[in-house]
Amino acid sequence: MKFISLIKSEFYKIRHTSFLNIHIFAALAGILIFLLYFSIYQNVDKYKKIKLLLEFTAIVFPLLISIVVGINITIEEKANYFQRILAVKNRSILLSKILLLFLTGLITIFMMFIIFYFIINITNLSQNISLYYLLFVVIGLTLTNFCIYLFHLFLNLKFGLGISLFWGVFESLQVILYSNVNLISIWRFNPFSWGASFINDFFNNNLVSNINEWFIIILISLGCYVILIKWFKQWEGRKNCE
Repeated sequence: MKFISLIKSEFYKIRHTSFLNIHIFAALAGILIFLLYFSIYQNVDKYKKIKLLLEFTAIVFPLLISIVVGINITIEEKANYFQRILAVKNRSILLSKILLLFLTGLITIFMMFIIFYFIINITNLSQNISLYYLLFVVIGLTLTNFCIYLFHLFLNLKFGLGISLFWGVFESLQVILYSNVNLISIWRFNPFSWGASFINDFFNNNLVSNINEWFIIILISLGCYVILIKWFKQWEGRKNCE
């Protein structure tokens, strides 16, 4: 019950901020861009178009994560320099933040592609695209960005919004590079490449053949989560806030 109360508290904090508005704007902008692309390039193979749109989403994702995580942590910073976070004895509030941030991102991209899917079918811009096929790759893409959420939580708590935004731009530029190459060996385990790698593996039917690598990536993600939780339990606020 206490954890549920923390989730409700996190939601109340963001109700009157730009946090939800950014998610809504990103979803609407994505839908409009996707529809415009489908209407202009009607002769291009539909799955090539879907792949390009997913790659575009993967590119924008890190920058949006840096922004929304930054807004969330800035709210706490303005509340008497993180006193509401530091006052929670077992620091379980971080888990509620991770859950809120990740689920809002998942729901946003989920709804964006569902609305886009039904519009292109109603308007006959494209047909015979499996909804389950589309949602599988969308959910997979979101899950591959879990570590990015953790990373930006650390950056915002430790250094502030400016560093987080800088890294968000840097990560998005990396995704552009990774979208155009097939990564091999140790490069596959760079968290900033996972979104692009998942899309490439999915459309090249390599998910099963690379299952061992994806299992290691899952372990790395869990390890990053444990490390962040342990670090947060020892965190006593940002030095420039003292």
